[in-house]
Amino acid sequence: MEITVTIAGRETTFKKTGGTMRRFKSKFGREWFAELDKIARMQRKAAETAKAEGLDIEKAADTKKKRGKKAAEEEISEEQIYALSAAIAQYDSDPYYDMLYIMAKEADPDIPDTVEDWLDTFDDFPFLDVWMQVSPMLSREMSIDPKNGSAAAAKPAN
Repeated sequence: MEITVTIAGRETTFKKTGGTMRRFKSKFGREWFAELDKIARMQRKAAETAKAEGLDIEKAADTKKKRGKKAAEEEISEEQIYALSAAIAQYDSDPYYDMLYIMAKEADPDIPDTVEDWLDTFDDFPFLDVWMQVSPMLSREMSIDPKNGSAAAAKPAN
């Protein structure tokens, strides 16, 4: 699967193949699924923290989809944006950057050989915006293809 995202005015392609997870482990020494789980836990906690501060992330995301980024920003006060930023800042951003980097490297082997050097090629890198556009590609990993079997079929019989 591939998706192209505009980052700092430049189109960047992200690609996920069957080998992406292994390349991730080779490069960073961490398990892909463990990092996805870590990201999911961090996002849930950040959403809870932001909600406690009065920011409804789901509503803001829905507004952004329906009416655009400017409308969503108008609905969110600076205090709420600060609360969300503070909630997110408590967590480790490395899994996001590392996964995005591996998928960008899959799409373009000529990008720099380190995450830092790749990130330096952008004037700005809004990783949460990029992640939100790329992450739907990852949800397929957690599903079961009916042609290949089902969760019920994978269970051992008692």
